[in-house]
Amino acid sequence: NNNNNNNNSKPYFFRKALFADLSRTATILTNGFYPNVNFVRQFWERLQTLLSLESTYPLPETQHEVFVACLDEFSGNPGRVIAVVEVDNRRNDQALKEAPTGTTTLRPYMCNLAVDSAWRNRGLAQELISLCEDEAVLVWGESTMYLKVQESNEAALQLYEKMGYRIVSQEWDKKQGSLLVMLKELPSFTKPDPSVVTAVSSQQQQQQQQQQQQLSWRPATKSFSREYPPPSSR
Repeated sequence: NNNNNNNNSKPYFFRKALFADLSRTATILTNGFYPNVNFVRQFWERLQTLLSLESTYPLPETQHEVFVACLDEFSGNPGRVIAVVEVDNRRNDQALKEAPTGTTTLRPYMCNLAVDSAWRNRGLAQELISLCEDEAVLVWGESTMYLKVQESNEAALQLYEKMGYRIVSQEWDKKQGSLLVMLKELPSFTKPDPSVVTAVSSQQQQQQQQQQQQLSWRPATKSFSREYPPPSSR
């Protein structure tokens, strides 16, 4: 880890969660959301969290993802999950049935953000939030992101406000107490015009054909090789 820090590199990477990750993920979420409960309560909450994660595990081709941060191969514990976040943009009947109470109209909706205690204050939460925002804009074509946070969680509230989220409403939950609903307007992303892409591609093909014609009669000298390096070295 010290070598990674000296090289300004990060000893972790991000990917979509595998089903095998859910047990570790449930532990991180339980420790994050219920840090001061007794063993019995913690065991119960972890079990409920795990069952919930397994029953709602994202299916292929759905606008629903769970992202995790994992330690890299040089960390001494490669592949170990150290942070998690979930983002949901499903609007079908099954999604509405699975969604927590009061979240069915909040789409895209980010939840279950938690970082292992040993890896907090390193920017992991910010990176996971940005990952969800990129998914919403670049993949799903959305322009907003919703989330809920406990009013008493000052650290999380400050983080979300720092990242551009604002409070839009407040509600009460029997289990979690006062919750703040937050919203962020995401930067728009305009997909390239297909006609423009086609025109550019056609122009590139013409240029490549012209280059091939020129190459057919020019001698393959060393200076010529440096002028036209192979594609793999460009």
